Amino acid sequence: MPRPPAYKIGNDKVVGTTTPINMWDSGGKVNNLMDWSARLATNYEIIDGVLWHNPIYWRKARDGRGDVGTLTHAKYLYWIDPTQEEPDDSLYTLEQIKEADYLTGLLKDWTHKNPIASLAVELAMVSREHRYGGTPDIIDVNNVIDVKTGFVNEFSCMLQCASYANLAIENDLTRDQLGGIILQPYEGQVRVYKFSPKTLAMYFPTFLNLLQTYKDGKQFEYFRKKNR
Repeated sequence: MPRPPAYKIGNDKVVGTTTPINMWDSGGKVNNLMDWSARLATNYEIIDGVLWHNPIYWRKARDGRGDVGTLTHAKYLYWIDPTQEEPDDSLYTLEQIKEADYLTGLLKDWTHKNPIASLAVELAMVSREHRYGGTPDIIDVNNVIDVKTGFVNEFSCMLQCASYANLAIENDLTRDQLGGIILQPYEGQVRVYKFSPKTLAMYFPTFLNLLQTYKDGKQFEYFRKKNR
């Protein structure tokens, strides 16, 4: 799933939509993947019958789970849109491939029962009005659809969908306010989180407030460093 190294308007870089959301979601530190891995992985191992704390296991679990999520996204989105880059299984372990195939299968089963009429898949877009960028997994005729293979914070997901819905309108993919759907393959099923168009429109200003807070913080950091 190739993503742009940076979102740009002309020669100016703009922030990605998830950065200010993740900053809020993690108390000012953009490190949600670490927090998520702590929910899923043990930090301990047994050596000579003694239980030892081993943060290396934490990091391995974080990176491994991230790889499974990346591969699941790539496989599912390639199945939705074969013009996407085909996933390369050789970059992953057999266990990661097996788990990603299982999660992708759950997503495919859900999609067979709930057909998607996609307008765009993995399309990088920028907002010239609000100066941010984002790459939604799927934009269909009614909804922004995003896949989450890890921990789901519903409020954060709602803000993310709201930001993507605005990108779809501003980039002329649709004239209608979109709803949002989060798909989370989990424990043999797909959990579905839905947000109405009215809800996303109502909470888009909240995203803009977070975006401005992030920009103000970056500007303050720049001047603080410059005037040391």
